[in-house]
Amino acid sequence: MPKYVPVLLIAMIAGFVSYVALAPKGEAAANFTVQTLDAQTFELDAQRGKPVLVSFWATTCSTCIEEIPHLMELQAAYGDKGLQLLGVAMSYDDIDDVKTLVGARELNYTIIHDEAGEIASKLGPVRATPLTLLIDPNGRIVMRNLGYLKLDELKQQIESYLS
Repeated sequence: MPKYVPVLLIAMIAGFVSYVALAPKGEAAANFTVQTLDAQTFELDAQRGKPVLVSFWATTCSTCIEEIPHLMELQAAYGDKGLQLLGVAMSYDDIDDVKTLVGARELNYTIIHDEAGEIASKLGPVRATPLTLLIDPNGRIVMRNLGYLKLDELKQQIESYLS
């Protein structure tokens, strides 16, 4: 049995990655309304007509933290052109840790704390972070990316919805 453990582990990991990577694209994103960290209301359906980039992240996820400058770059480049960027801190994150990180990094995009896991449930499954979704102006999920962002590909997709 012990000699099969590595094979089983690899199969489980491959299955998980395939599940996330092959999750249906093109399905309508379920609406949600939440309060942001800066006490504003964010409703997904109110963003129709604009692309929305949703980044599920955690304060304990090193890859998530490494992505922050890239997300800030995207917000700076495309925010004035209509891109809505939403950072979703996971339910298991302590709200004080989220606020500390957001303040220290001076994030330039909208952040929410998904305290009850509602958004992860509606847009998921979110089983690992970082998970980035691109929702087109018609409200359809057109991209799911688990792990580090493929920035050049993402920029091309965003630009296609802004032109």
